[in-house]
Amino acid sequence: MQSRSSFGTIVAVLGSCLVALGVAWLVAQNWQSMAAPLKVLVLAVATFGALAAAVLLRQRGYAGVGAALLVLASLLFSLSVFLVAQIFSTDVDLQGNAWLTALAVVGVLAVAYGLDSRASLVVGLSGVLVWLLLQFLAVASAASANEGGLVALLFLGAGLLFYALKLLHRERFSSLYRVWTVLYILLFGYVLSFQSLLTLLGARNVWDRGTAFVTAVWAVALALAAVAWVRNRSGAGAAAAAKREAVVAAAVFAALLLVLFACRWVAGEGLGSCRPQPCWQLAETVCESAPACDWGESGCQDHPLDLPDTCGGHPDAVSCAADEDCRWGSRLADGCATVESWCDGNGFACADQLQRCVDTGYDFVACTPFADDCWRQGLGRDDCVAVLAGCTVAEGCNSSLPPNPGCMQIRDAGLCAANPPCEWADGACRDVDLCAAAASASACEADPRCGWQQLRIAGADAPPRALALWIVVNLVFLGVILLVIGYGSWLGDSTLINLGIAFFALDVVTRYIGFVIDFWGYASLSVVFIAGGVILLFGGWKLEQWRRRLVNRS
Repeated sequence: MQSRSSFGTIVAVLGSCLVALGVAWLVAQNWQSMAAPLKVLVLAVATFGALAAAVLLRQRGYAGVGAALLVLASLLFSLSVFLVAQIFSTDVDLQGNAWLTALAVVGVLAVAYGLDSRASLVVGLSGVLVWLLLQFLAVASAASANEGGLVALLFLGAGLLFYALKLLHRERFSSLYRVWTVLYILLFGYVLSFQSLLTLLGARNVWDRGTAFVTAVWAVALALAAVAWVRNRSGAGAAAAAKREAVVAAAVFAALLLVLFACRWVAGEGLGSCRPQPCWQLAETVCESAPACDWGESGCQDHPLDLPDTCGGHPDAVSCAADEDCRWGSRLADGCATVESWCDGNGFACADQLQRCVDTGYDFVACTPFADDCWRQGLGRDDCVAVLAGCTVAEGCNSSLPPNPGCMQIRDAGLCAANPPCEWADGACRDVDLCAAAASASACEADPRCGWQQLRIAGADAPPRALALWIVVNLVFLGVILLVIGYGSWLGDSTLINLGIAFFALDVVTRYIGFVIDFWGYASLSVVFIAGGVILLFGGWKLEQWRRRLVNRS
């Protein structure tokens, strides 16, 4: 009988999924043609219909299907919040999205607590993470939003917040908050164990609303954890257990916090290079002092190089070929001033295109891109043909430089010196670099014309301090895993034990793959695979024995 019920439940879930997909497809196809009140009605009926069905099925003993429908109702409610905002053209900037996400999270958590739904609570806690990130990005400046270290600190604060909520729930949802917090911390530590990410976790000591928001998250989490810990100390046995658990939690969060500060030390100042900012990012006063930029009607733009046409003076193919900056071929001749402006400096390719245009009787398919330029300038077909007909193509000597050459293409010292963005050094023409002398991020960012670019390096090319930090971080992560396994054994919770061992295995496999990627050029690939395979086979066998012993003991 139980097998029939299980099979019927599976069939019912599949049927409900197919019906939901069919309804969603039907609504999506007709969404634009539906009136706003009808759209809201469809969303409300779908959400509350799933909610009512979930309650009814749970009352009749179909807990699994009811839980699945509660998750569906939670997701539909979250989707409806954003769709209703879209229907009524509500503000959709980052702050608006953060408010909408907060509203969706409140609704989902209300369903979770009102109907005692663990599955909906998981959806709600996932929404909390999304809200934290959106709210941070909404209030943070560009400087703090780009700081990997500050973002990592925000997510670690979220982990502390989840732990505080676990302490506050001594009975209801207690086990779920415990598993969720442990899983979240293990995922956080696993992400930190990647060497390529560690160099991105620097900080610039920027204090703005983004930094204040992260500080507020930590303050709230610490306050909740302190209140819950004091409350949970009632009774001699409870006090001892709470103290032991608090020591383990403090050790984990302190270790991860130290890792983030160590990453700041490694990546924050000297591990990178100072580069000139793109011209379009500079304000007018800064633009005017940047040698490679000019301020115009469209804002700050790249300063064009003044390169005279030295190729047009070569009378024949022989003298043209003797000039390394020139090539012989089709060349725009008389009456081509307008056409040359369309060609963006690529004279010989433009001449070939114009010749094809002429050969086809000015057919506008063959005259692309000229027809597009005429359309953008408001010229009709006859006017455009007249412009093209006034330009002739002949054999001649053309520049072989790209359409928008840079300083490195200039081979003459005098011509190099005549262009402000360039300077002649060590027998070559180079871009003027006012930022190369800055050896740290703070020195670089003191000049508004410059920006600090963090190095993203890993493997054998990593500097010694980054490699040492990566080893320390992996040892810390291994210690967190062992603490989780020990914590699970102490509580007799096989779920925590399995989580810890699963992440241990995942870390071993990930590090092995990283080793293969980084060092396969230094050893035979077959030897690396065979040795790794033997280690993983033996390790997997011993790991399973270890897991079974711990689970049986718990």
